[in-house]
Amino acid sequence: MSLDPADSAQPDSIARHNLIALLFDNLVTIDNAGQPQPALATSWQAEPGSQRWQLGIRQNVDFQDGSPLRPDAVAASLRLTNPAWTVYPTGNSIVIECSAPAPNLLSELALSRNAIAKRTPAGTIFGSGPFQISDWQPGSKLTLTAQEAYWGGRPFVDSVVIEMGKSVRDQMIALELGKTDLIEVAPEQVRRLSMQSRRCDA
Repeated sequence: MSLDPADSAQPDSIARHNLIALLFDNLVTIDNAGQPQPALATSWQAEPGSQRWQLGIRQNVDFQDGSPLRPDAVAASLRLTNPAWTVYPTGNSIVIECSAPAPNLLSELALSRNAIAKRTPAGTIFGSGPFQISDWQPGSKLTLTAQEAYWGGRPFVDSVVIEMGKSVRDQMIALELGKTDLIEVAPEQVRRLSMQSRRCDA
């Protein structure tokens, strides 16, 4: 019902994580080996004790409304989801100060809830991700279009349409009829689909 990564009322799920990643970027991502990789942050350094971190913010990145991504906007986004942190901009960087040692801060920053978002007083939200919203019917349907000037390179597909609230059975029927390209399936259905030469990813 909400596309705001900071909305704690929404359940934390793989589907939500994947959806947020289409619209918003995090400061860092975690690779398959569990190592942090640059995203909106290009560098990071922790002071001894890991309570104070400084992260350099990527330059020449825009939000989907065309406004530039600046350290003050990044800091404001993180303060909203992490009220216990002290976060402030300094030059082209942000500083995060924690009340206790935070050796796993980079992993925290890679969580969906810490995706960077710009919020307007009117309640509109913008990200810097590879897609932007072209139609949103909460709980029903979301249509996204590719960001031509995305800092990470233009997405391969022009648009993505996500239908929500459909049963697994209805999703399976749509897949078999060629009306959809990707569905979410229950774990007990993975073996049957694999036997039908369907590709299943965990």
